[in-house]
Amino acid sequence: MAIEAYQMSLIVRQMLNSLKKYCCFKVYCEGNEYDPVELILMTHFSIKGVGSVNNQLKVLICDDSLLVRKKLREALEKCKCESVLEAENGNVAVELVKLENPDLVFMDIVMPDKDGLEALEEIKKINKNIKVVMASSAGTNEHLKKALKLGAYDFIQKPVTLDAVTNIIGKLLKEGTANV
Repeated sequence: MAIEAYQMSLIVRQMLNSLKKYCCFKVYCEGNEYDPVELILMTHFSIKGVGSVNNQLKVLICDDSLLVRKKLREALEKCKCESVLEAENGNVAVELVKLENPDLVFMDIVMPDKDGLEALEEIKKINKNIKVVMASSAGTNEHLKKALKLGAYDFIQKPVTLDAVTNIIGKLLKEGTANV
């Protein structure tokens, strides 16, 4: 049933996203500005699909940009992920993995101290079952190949969108490989 709702959610999302190019106004609700399509999607996901029930996913966001972490946290909260951890570099991410054992990690590639590829390698040595999604604005084929070779679950381009996060969460829940 949850899988069918998720698949229907993807269809609705695709239809509404195709309408975005025709939408040229904003909706104001409780002091916040929303794109009308985004508002419809938020409402849809609070009723059906990925966001219908708070999930038990524990997610770690690792990015050196506070703004990127904030945007990704907001997207995860819209997907009803209640346990979201943050790390500002690969060293902190590896330590949080040891302490918290998250189901899913969103990992930037280019960071100071320890980059995402080095952190991915260490995380996979700690727990090979953790799903690590690499995210980068400087995505190259070389990074992608290396990340996949090291065991990355998926790779998404920055800026990360709600749609991309929803697809990752839905894919993980559909596979049933997380602690949910």
